[in-house]
Amino acid sequence: GRSRGNWRLPRAKLLAERGIAALVYDKRGVGDSEGDWDTATVHDLAGDAAAALATVAAHPDVDAERVGLYGSSAGGWVAPRAYVLSDVPPAFVITRVGPATSVEEQQLDVVGYLADQADLDAAERARFNEFIRVENDLSLSDEAVYERLTALLDDERNADWADFLADAAPASPEDVPGLWVRRHAYDPADALRQIDVPFLAIYGEDDYVVPPDENVPLLRQLLDEAGNTDYRILVLPEAGHGLEHGHRLRTLDDGGMKRYYFKYDRVAPGAYQAIVDFLNETMLSSDTSP
Repeated sequence: GRSRGNWRLPRAKLLAERGIAALVYDKRGVGDSEGDWDTATVHDLAGDAAAALATVAAHPDVDAERVGLYGSSAGGWVAPRAYVLSDVPPAFVITRVGPATSVEEQQLDVVGYLADQADLDAAERARFNEFIRVENDLSLSDEAVYERLTALLDDERNADWADFLADAAPASPEDVPGLWVRRHAYDPADALRQIDVPFLAIYGEDDYVVPPDENVPLLRQLLDEAGNTDYRILVLPEAGHGLEHGHRLRTLDDGGMKRYYFKYDRVAPGAYQAIVDFLNETMLSSDTSP
Protein backbone atom coordinates (compact mmCIF):
# COMPACT_ATOMS: atom_id res chain seq x y z
CA GLY A 1 0.00 0.00 0.00
CA ARG A 2 0.91 3.65 -0.22
CA SER A 3 2.16 5.43 2.87
CA ARG A 4 1.07 8.74 4.29
CA GLY A 5 2.92 11.78 2.94
CA ASN A 6 4.10 13.49 6.11
CA TRP A 7 6.12 15.98 4.03
CA ARG A 8 2.97 18.13 3.77
CA LEU A 9 2.71 18.67 7.51
CA PRO A 10 5.60 21.16 7.84
CA ARG A 11 3.84 23.43 5.34
CA ALA A 12 0.65 23.33 7.36
CA LYS A 13 2.57 23.99 10.58
CA LEU A 14 4.35 26.92 8.98
CA LEU A 15 0.99 28.48 8.13
CA ALA A 16 -0.49 27.68 11.54
CA GLU A 17 2.41 29.47 13.23
CA ARG A 18 1.30 32.56 11.32
CA GLY A 19 -2.36 32.29 12.26
CA ILE A 20 -3.48 30.59 9.06
CA ALA A 21 -5.40 27.32 9.44
CA ALA A 22 -4.61 24.50 7.01
CA LEU A 23 -6.19 21.08 6.53
CA VAL A 24 -3.87 18.30 5.39
CA TYR A 25 -5.66 15.09 4.47
CA ASP A 26 -4.69 11.68 3.13
CA LYS A 27 -5.41 11.29 -0.55
CA ARG A 28 -7.99 8.57 -1.17
CA GLY A 29 -6.44 5.16 -0.83
CA VAL A 30 -3.39 6.60 0.96
CA GLY A 31 -2.58 6.39 4.67
CA ASP A 32 -5.83 6.10 6.63
CA SER A 33 -8.06 7.25 3.78
CA GLU A 34 -10.57 4.88 2.21
CA GLY A 35 -10.97 4.45 -1.53
CA ASP A 36 -8.61 3.34 -4.27
CA TRP A 37 -5.90 5.64 -5.62
CA ASP A 38 -5.34 3.30 -8.57
CA THR A 39 -8.88 3.83 -9.90
CA ALA A 40 -9.43 7.46 -8.88
CA THR A 41 -9.81 10.15 -11.54
CA VAL A 42 -8.94 13.83 -11.37
CA HIS A 43 -12.66 14.50 -10.94
CA ASP A 44 -12.80 12.15 -7.93
CA LEU A 45 -9.83 13.89 -6.35
CA ALA A 46 -11.35 17.29 -7.03
CA GLY A 47 -14.55 16.19 -5.31
CA ASP A 48 -12.49 15.12 -2.31
CA ALA A 49 -10.77 18.52 -2.23
CA ALA A 50 -14.11 20.31 -2.43
CA ALA A 51 -15.37 18.20 0.49
CA ALA A 52 -12.23 19.07 2.47
CA LEU A 53 -12.84 22.75 1.76
CA ALA A 54 -16.39 22.44 3.10
CA THR A 55 -15.04 20.75 6.24
CA VAL A 56 -12.63 23.62 6.86
CA ALA A 57 -15.30 26.24 6.21
CA ALA A 58 -17.60 24.60 8.77
CA HIS A 59 -15.01 24.76 11.55
CA PRO A 60 -16.06 27.24 14.25
CA ASP A 61 -12.61 28.84 14.41
CA VAL A 62 -12.40 29.44 10.66
CA ASP A 63 -13.85 32.32 8.66
CA ALA A 64 -15.76 30.56 5.87
CA GLU A 65 -15.32 33.58 3.62
CA ARG A 66 -11.53 33.24 3.73
CA VAL A 67 -11.02 29.58 2.83
CA GLY A 68 -9.31 28.50 -0.36
CA LEU A 69 -7.51 25.75 -2.24
CA TYR A 70 -3.87 24.70 -2.47
CA GLY A 71 -2.66 22.14 -4.99
CA SER A 72 0.85 20.87 -5.71
CA SER A 73 2.04 19.26 -8.95
CA ALA A 74 -0.93 17.18 -10.24
CA GLY A 75 -2.89 19.01 -7.54
CA GLY A 76 -2.59 21.96 -9.90
CA TRP A 77 -5.14 20.16 -12.08
CA VAL A 78 -7.25 19.19 -9.08
CA ALA A 79 -7.52 22.65 -7.49
CA PRO A 80 -9.15 24.44 -10.48
CA ARG A 81 -11.58 21.54 -10.93
CA ALA A 82 -12.40 21.63 -7.20
CA TYR A 83 -12.95 25.38 -7.51
CA VAL A 84 -15.71 24.70 -10.04
CA LEU A 85 -17.24 21.81 -8.07
CA SER A 86 -17.16 23.38 -4.60
CA ASP A 87 -20.38 24.37 -2.86
CA VAL A 88 -18.28 26.70 -0.71
CA PRO A 89 -16.95 29.60 -2.83
CA PRO A 90 -13.14 29.44 -2.56
CA ALA A 91 -11.66 32.82 -1.68
CA PHE A 92 -8.28 32.04 -3.25
CA VAL A 93 -6.34 29.40 -5.17
CA ILE A 94 -2.64 28.53 -4.80
CA THR A 95 -0.81 26.13 -7.09
CA ARG A 96 2.74 24.88 -6.60
CA VAL A 97 4.30 23.64 -9.87
CA GLY A 98 0.75 23.07 -11.10
CA PRO A 99 0.19 22.61 -14.86
CA ALA A 100 -1.95 24.99 -16.89
CA THR A 101 -1.60 22.59 -19.82
CA SER A 102 -3.62 19.44 -20.35
CA VAL A 103 -2.40 16.08 -19.08
CA GLU A 104 -1.43 15.10 -22.63
CA GLU A 105 0.53 18.29 -23.26
CA GLN A 106 2.29 17.97 -19.89
CA GLN A 107 3.34 14.45 -20.78
CA LEU A 108 4.64 15.65 -24.14
CA ASP A 109 6.66 18.35 -22.38
CA VAL A 110 8.34 15.65 -20.28
CA VAL A 111 9.01 13.59 -23.41
CA GLY A 112 10.69 16.60 -25.00
CA TYR A 113 13.06 16.85 -22.04
CA LEU A 114 13.80 13.12 -22.03
CA ALA A 115 14.38 13.19 -25.78
CA ASP A 116 16.92 15.97 -25.32
CA GLN A 117 18.65 14.05 -22.54
CA ALA A 118 18.82 10.90 -24.68
CA ASP A 119 19.86 12.88 -27.77
CA LEU A 120 17.16 11.26 -29.89
CA ASP A 121 16.98 11.92 -33.62
CA ALA A 122 13.86 13.35 -35.28
CA ALA A 123 12.38 9.94 -36.15
CA GLU A 124 12.85 8.62 -32.60
CA ARG A 125 11.28 11.78 -31.17
CA ALA A 126 8.29 11.37 -33.45
CA ARG A 127 7.71 7.78 -32.32
CA PHE A 128 8.23 8.79 -28.66
CA ASN A 129 5.56 11.49 -29.08
CA GLU A 130 3.33 8.98 -30.82
CA PHE A 131 3.46 6.74 -27.75
CA ILE A 132 2.14 9.59 -25.59
CA ARG A 133 -0.55 10.62 -28.06
CA VAL A 134 -1.80 7.04 -28.48
CA GLU A 135 -1.80 6.56 -24.72
CA ASN A 136 -3.95 9.68 -24.33
CA ASP A 137 -6.29 9.11 -27.29
CA LEU A 138 -9.64 8.19 -25.74
CA SER A 139 -11.18 7.61 -29.17
CA LEU A 140 -9.09 4.46 -29.62
CA SER A 141 -10.24 1.08 -28.35
CA ASP A 142 -8.39 -0.61 -25.51
CA GLU A 143 -7.16 -3.28 -27.93
CA ALA A 144 -5.86 -0.68 -30.40
CA VAL A 145 -4.04 1.23 -27.67
CA TYR A 146 -2.45 -1.92 -26.29
CA GLU A 147 -1.32 -3.17 -29.70
CA ARG A 148 0.18 0.16 -30.78
CA LEU A 149 1.96 0.84 -27.48
CA THR A 150 3.37 -2.69 -27.39
CA ALA A 151 4.60 -2.37 -30.97
CA LEU A 152 6.35 0.92 -30.19
CA LEU A 153 8.06 -0.52 -27.12
CA ASP A 154 9.12 -3.67 -28.98
CA ASP A 155 10.51 -1.71 -31.95
CA GLU A 156 14.30 -1.97 -31.84
CA ARG A 157 14.56 1.55 -33.25
CA ASN A 158 13.11 2.84 -29.96
CA ALA A 159 15.58 1.17 -27.63
CA ASP A 160 16.96 4.52 -26.47
CA TRP A 161 13.67 5.60 -24.91
CA ALA A 162 11.51 2.50 -24.48
CA ASP A 163 12.91 1.83 -21.01
CA PHE A 164 11.54 5.17 -19.84
CA LEU A 165 7.99 3.89 -20.35
CA ALA A 166 8.28 0.15 -19.74
CA ASP A 167 6.71 0.34 -16.29
CA ALA A 168 3.89 2.59 -17.52
CA ALA A 169 2.82 0.39 -20.41
CA PRO A 170 -0.29 -1.81 -20.13
CA ALA A 171 0.33 -5.53 -19.70
CA SER A 172 -2.89 -6.36 -21.55
CA PRO A 173 -5.84 -4.58 -23.22
CA GLU A 174 -7.73 -4.95 -19.93
CA ASP A 175 -5.12 -2.72 -18.26
CA VAL A 176 -5.57 0.17 -20.68
CA PRO A 177 -8.49 1.89 -18.89
CA GLY A 178 -6.43 1.95 -15.70
CA LEU A 179 -3.52 3.86 -17.24
CA TRP A 180 -2.91 7.01 -15.20
CA VAL A 181 -3.11 9.34 -18.20
CA ARG A 182 -6.41 7.86 -19.37
CA ARG A 183 -8.00 8.00 -15.91
CA HIS A 184 -6.81 11.56 -15.49
CA ALA A 185 -7.42 12.78 -19.04
CA TYR A 186 -8.06 16.43 -18.28
CA ASP A 187 -7.54 19.94 -19.56
CA PRO A 188 -7.85 22.63 -16.87
CA ALA A 189 -8.48 25.46 -19.35
CA ASP A 190 -12.24 25.73 -18.81
CA ALA A 191 -11.87 25.71 -15.03
CA LEU A 192 -9.04 28.26 -15.05
CA ARG A 193 -11.19 30.56 -17.19
CA GLN A 194 -13.68 30.67 -14.30
CA ILE A 195 -11.27 31.59 -11.49
CA ASP A 196 -11.60 35.28 -10.71
CA VAL A 197 -10.38 35.19 -7.08
CA PRO A 198 -6.80 35.86 -5.92
CA PHE A 199 -4.49 33.28 -7.48
CA LEU A 200 -0.86 32.47 -6.70
CA ALA A 201 1.14 30.14 -8.96
CA ILE A 202 4.71 29.12 -8.14
CA TYR A 203 7.00 27.43 -10.67
CA GLY A 204 10.61 26.26 -10.77
CA GLU A 205 12.79 27.70 -13.50
CA ASP A 206 14.46 24.32 -14.15
CA ASP A 207 11.35 22.17 -13.79
CA TYR A 208 11.07 19.82 -16.79
CA VAL A 209 7.91 18.13 -15.46
CA VAL A 210 5.90 21.36 -15.50
CA PRO A 211 8.12 23.74 -17.47
CA PRO A 212 7.36 27.43 -16.90
CA ASP A 213 8.06 28.39 -20.53
CA GLU A 214 4.95 26.45 -21.57
CA ASN A 215 2.78 26.96 -18.49
CA VAL A 216 3.26 30.58 -17.43
CA PRO A 217 2.07 32.23 -20.70
CA LEU A 218 -0.90 29.87 -20.90
CA LEU A 219 -1.89 30.46 -17.27
CA ARG A 220 -1.72 34.24 -17.80
CA GLN A 221 -3.91 33.93 -20.88
CA LEU A 222 -6.55 31.80 -19.16
CA LEU A 223 -6.72 33.98 -16.03
CA ASP A 224 -6.94 37.09 -18.20
CA GLU A 225 -9.85 35.47 -20.03
CA ALA A 226 -11.45 34.91 -16.62
CA GLY A 227 -11.19 38.65 -15.95
CA ASN A 228 -8.90 37.91 -13.02
CA THR A 229 -7.06 41.07 -11.99
CA ASP A 230 -5.43 39.66 -8.86
CA TYR A 231 -3.07 36.87 -9.76
CA ARG A 232 0.62 36.43 -9.12
CA ILE A 233 3.02 34.09 -10.89
CA LEU A 234 6.42 33.42 -9.34
CA VAL A 235 9.21 31.52 -11.10
CA LEU A 236 11.98 30.54 -8.69
CA PRO A 237 15.45 30.65 -10.27
CA GLU A 238 17.27 27.32 -10.70
CA ALA A 239 14.50 25.40 -8.92
CA GLY A 240 13.24 21.98 -10.04
CA HIS A 241 9.85 20.28 -9.79
CA GLY A 242 10.15 20.01 -6.01
CA LEU A 243 11.18 23.69 -5.98
CA GLU A 244 14.52 22.40 -4.74
CA HIS A 245 17.68 24.24 -5.78
CA GLY A 246 20.06 21.28 -5.58
CA HIS A 247 23.35 21.01 -3.68
CA ARG A 248 25.54 24.07 -4.05
CA LEU A 249 29.03 25.15 -3.12
CA ARG A 250 28.94 28.79 -2.05
CA THR A 251 31.76 31.29 -1.85
CA LEU A 252 31.89 34.18 0.63
CA ASP A 253 34.29 36.99 -0.15
CA ASP A 254 34.61 39.66 2.53
CA GLY A 255 37.24 41.55 0.60
CA GLY A 256 40.06 39.47 1.91
CA MET A 257 40.15 35.75 2.51
CA LYS A 258 37.58 33.70 0.62
CA ARG A 259 35.52 31.22 2.56
CA TYR A 260 33.52 28.32 1.18
CA TYR A 261 30.49 26.45 2.47
CA PHE A 262 28.30 23.65 1.13
CA LYS A 263 24.58 24.40 0.90
CA TYR A 264 22.57 21.19 0.92
CA ASP A 265 19.57 20.62 -1.34
CA ARG A 266 16.65 22.62 0.02
CA VAL A 267 13.45 24.23 -1.20
CA ALA A 268 14.45 27.40 -3.01
CA PRO A 269 14.30 30.62 -0.99
CA GLY A 270 11.04 32.50 -1.36
CA ALA A 271 8.62 29.63 -1.98
CA TYR A 272 6.96 29.44 1.42
CA GLN A 273 7.33 33.15 2.14
CA ALA A 274 5.49 33.91 -1.11
CA ILE A 275 2.54 31.83 0.09
CA VAL A 276 2.47 33.52 3.49
CA ASP A 277 2.76 37.00 1.96
CA PHE A 278 0.04 36.23 -0.58
CA LEU A 279 -2.40 35.06 2.10
CA ASN A 280 -1.62 37.95 4.40
CA GLU A 281 -2.04 40.53 1.67
CA THR A 282 -5.17 39.09 0.07
CA MET A 283 -7.04 37.46 2.96
CA LEU A 284 -5.90 39.37 6.04
CA SER A 285 -5.67 42.90 4.67
CA SER A 286 -7.66 45.69 6.31
CA ASP A 287 -10.02 46.02 3.35
CA THR A 288 -11.10 42.37 3.52
CA SER A 289 -14.43 41.80 5.23
CA PRO A 290 -14.04 39.69 8.39
